[in-house]
Parts: sequence; C-alpha cells; structure tokens
Amino acid sequence: RQKQLSERLEQAMREREAEAAEVVSLTQALGESSSLQDLVEATVRHLRCHLPVRARAIALESNGETVTLWEESGRLSEDQIEVRRSLLQESLGRVGNGAEIRRLDARSTGGRPLPQALDFYTVVEVPIRTGGRVSGVLFLGDPRRGVLPEYRIGGVADIARRVGLAVQQLEQRGAEEHRRTSLLLRQMRDGVMLLASDGRILLANPAARTALGLVSSSDPFPPQIGDLPLLELAQTPAGVSRRFRARLQHEPDRPAIQLACTAIGILDGQVSLGTLVTLSDVTDEEQARIIFDNWRVFIAKNIRLRSEMNLLS
Repeated sequence: RQKQLSERLEQAMREREAEAAEVVSLTQALGESSSLQDLVEATVRHLRCHLPVRARAIALESNGETVTLWEESGRLSEDQIEVRRSLLQESLGRVGNGAEIRRLDARSTGGRPLPQALDFYTVVEVPIRTGGRVSGVLFLGDPRRGVLPEYRIGGVADIARRVGLAVQQLEQRGAEEHRRTSLLLRQMRDGVMLLASDGRILLANPAARTALGLVSSSDPFPPQIGDLPLLELAQTPAGVSRRFRARLQHEPDRPAIQLACTAIGILDGQVSLGTLVTLSDVTDEEQARIIFDNWRVFIAKNIRLRSEMNLLS
C-alpha cells in the first residue's frame, strides 16, 4: 500500500513538472508572437501537442481584426468547414464577443475524411479576456465523452488567460509603435501619404496637407497631384518606384510651388498595404537652379561678346 501511494505521488509530481514545462513553452511562444496570427498559431500548436482532443480552435479579435483557426484530426470538406465556422461563431457569441467570423481558416491534420455528421460529446469553450473585455474564445471538441480530466480543463483556462495577456501586450506594443510613427510623421519636413488601391487617402502627415495647399484638417484632398490622378498613383505595382514632378498654384497672387514626388507600391508579405507617396518641396532649389542657369547663360554670352569684340579690334 505504501508503495502504491509512493508511485501515485511520483506520478503526480511528473504530471506537475510536465505541466510546468508546458506553461514555460507556451509563455515563450506567445511572447515571441508579433501578430494575432502568430498568437493563434502558437496557441493551436500548444493545444495539439498537449491535449488529446479531435478538434481544437481559437478565435481572436483585436482593433477590428478577427483571426481564427480550426484544426481537426481528419480531412474536412467545404460543407464541414462551414459547420465548424458556425460552431465557433456561436461559441464566440456565448462567451460575450460579438465579432463576426466571415471566413474560417480550417486545417486538417489527418488524411482520412471525417464522417459527414459528427457530434462533439465533449465540448470545452473558454473565454479569452484582455483587460476588461472578451477578446476571443478557445474551443475544444471531441466525439468521445470524458476525454479531458478535470485538471486539464483548468489548464485550458490558464492557457486562455495567458493568451489574453499576450493580446494585451501586442496591443500595447502596437499603440506605442503607432504613437512613435505619428510623432515621426508629424515632424517630417517632407509630405507622406498612403493611398488605398481605389485612390482613397489612408494616411497623410501635416507636411503633405501643406504641400497640397490644404489650410484646415477638414479641407478635402485634391483628386490628383499635378497632372497625375490619385487613382492612377494608387495602381503603382509593389516594389516599383515612380518619380514625377508637380507644379501647384495654390493662390493666384503667389508663386507656384514645385514638388518632387515619388510613388512606391508597398507589400507586407503577400498583402498589399497600398501606395506610399512622398512630396518634397523643391521650389527654392528650382529657383536657385533657374538663377544659376540664367547666370551661366549670361556669362557665356558675355564671354562670346568679348571674344567677338577682340576679333573686331
């Protein structure tokens, strides 16, 4: 009897040590994540490795972006993926998040097709909380009953808590990066604009508004820069740099300004972020160049005139 008790204690200690190692591994993976997609992948990978269930899924929402992943042991048909999308949507709503799952990213980890009708008799859904809101849900499902022991269900709640903290840290980093970027753009002398593919202006710093002659923040942007429409500039291919000049007459009784402009198509991985347009006021440089050219012509004419006079004399 004492031997059995000792074996049970050793088994319990091994289980606790394994759980501690799992927690360390998950915490490290979440800390290294730089996006919601990274968090989703790290969480599902952890669930796959440590929880013996047929299906595992997560939905995360932050700043208007919703990322989902459903992973199941068996090949899913399109109809089955739609059923899973509905399941995860209902689960997300039950825990208190109203985000809409328009498309479910589903992954099959087995080659054998799943039965068309498959009921989950074990279902675990745990809210993911970030600050004072519900930012997502963890979902576990299995056709077997009682597949998860009680202590494992408690472990899922701890996973959800850690994912929620990771979302909060990600949002804080994003807010700080946005603050720094905004500060940098406000202090830049050159104008910077980001155009959507349809020509809409997604971002513009104060220098860009000044270069385009806009007085107040409520003034609408012109539909073109010089002779080039914004819609045409927005079609600049990714990686291509398009340089052009623009002469703008903001006020009839004041000199026109000269802008040196560049449009560059921007990609983030395979996703188009739009077209970045920079506007540099080169009016002074143009005037200096004109003065220099005129002076050079004047000097050349004087040299030629003197040469002709010397020949005549």
